[in-house]
Amino acid sequence: MKHQYLSQPRKHLLKLMQDISFGRFENLTIHESEPVFDPPMRIVREVLLGKRGHNKPMSPRREYELKTQTVELFEYFDRVRNGIIPLLKVQDGLPFQLQLEEPLIQQ
Repeated sequence: MKHQYLSQPRKHLLKLMQDISFGRFENLTIHESEPVFDPPMRIVREVLLGKRGHNKPMSPRREYELKTQTVELFEYFDRVRNGIIPLLKVQDGLPFQLQLEEPLIQQ
């Protein structure tokens, strides 16, 4: 999947992940499989001491193939469709780990 085919909200989230490089997003709302930025989520940037160059935002490129982690993240959005992601961790500008809240299914 190429970056150029993403929706504007997904491109914006991708840019935010690249900008923080290392950190996490808290309480990211997903509506109709798209990230929503109102209400705003909380962004926490991690600064790696002693690692020069690792805390700089990545330079955006116009067209490129999405990394596997990013494709998997957007596949989760498509499956979940609507909800809140309490925590999305980012490492090196890529989604690394996420937590999902799911309803308890009563039997």
